[in-house]
Amino acid sequence: GPTTLNILVPALPQLAGKLRSDVATLQLTVSLYLVGLAVAQLVMGPLSDRFGRRPVILAGLTLTVCASLLALVMSTVESLIVARVMQAVGASTGIVVGRAIIRDLFDRNRAASIIGLVATVMVIAPTLGPLIGGVLDTAFGWEAIFAFTGATSFIVLIWVLMTLPETRSLAPAGQSSIWAGTASGPFLHAGTSVIEVSDVGIVATLTTTVTPTFSSATNAKEALEAVATAVNAAGIDARAQVVS
Repeated sequence: GPTTLNILVPALPQLAGKLRSDVATLQLTVSLYLVGLAVAQLVMGPLSDRFGRRPVILAGLTLTVCASLLALVMSTVESLIVARVMQAVGASTGIVVGRAIIRDLFDRNRAASIIGLVATVMVIAPTLGPLIGGVLDTAFGWEAIFAFTGATSFIVLIWVLMTLPETRSLAPAGQSSIWAGTASGPFLHAGTSVIEVSDVGIVATLTTTVTPTFSSATNAKEALEAVATAVNAAGIDARAQVVS
């Protein structure tokens, strides 16, 4: 999810020529991806509580694969943006359901430690996107970026299908209600999801600041960074209120 946020940035100039559009419009494939990633997490968490971790993450990975393949054949900017949002919705399941699986398998203190490590990785991951995208675009063209995301998502889908059991019923005995997904569960999902997504947003903003493609949108990036920081603070406060 976070890695593919910025993976398309190096190919935006080429895509602008291919789709007969401008780079400013194509930037929506990045910004709306972030919006989709944020909003979908708030939905996927409760869905995984209701229907189980395995079905939700399998559905999300399938959607990511399909959206990546659709992006390869899109001929307009609008359709590409739709494909990217679909890609984000699917990718969000890996972020939020991954945390839920950690909570299922470990006690509260151990789970908090592991989730902190995962959150750190999620913040670092977006910085790798432009590097991977740039290599693929230079060597094979922009189509290789979507082929790469589709192929990696398909590999993960097969791995999950073959090895991941349903973990919702394996929650350690004695977990409190906030870890069992009862009344406080959606609030906890919202707080932790906001933290991760806003952290990714901050990193995405900072990395695109040094990208020439985005040099004409400095004020917009600064505004986005400010909003992401505010949302991050709100998310931390929400999780603190729930955990305490």
